[in-house]
Amino acid sequence: MKRTQRIDARMNIRKQIVSFLSVIVIAAMAVMAYLGLHFSSRAIADNTDAYYDGMHFRDAEVVSTLLLSGDDLDVLRTTEGVADLEAVWQTQGTLDVDGLEKNVTVLSLTQRI
Repeated sequence: MKRTQRIDARMNIRKQIVSFLSVIVIAAMAVMAYLGLHFSSRAIADNTDAYYDGMHFRDAEVVSTLLLSGDDLDVLRTTEGVADLEAVWQTQGTLDVDGLEKNVTVLSLTQRI
């Protein structure tokens, strides 16, 4: 940057100091908002992951409309990265209570997962 350009820039800033400061403040607020959203979302994701790991919540779910046999479960158990596997029975139906019908999903209870 040439010397005359630097002098001109300083003079413009001195003449319009309020405008210059407002631009700086707005830029700083934008950076703070971005960093706040970024780090809070990472913290929420890390805490959720730790919570689900502590509760032994399932990481994956295999669904079959034709049912899975014992052999299928054995193949899934031997798959790399599978630490534990537990079968669940699931069905859907309609529940009628006092003439009011509700759609329900019935799941079998699990022991570990």
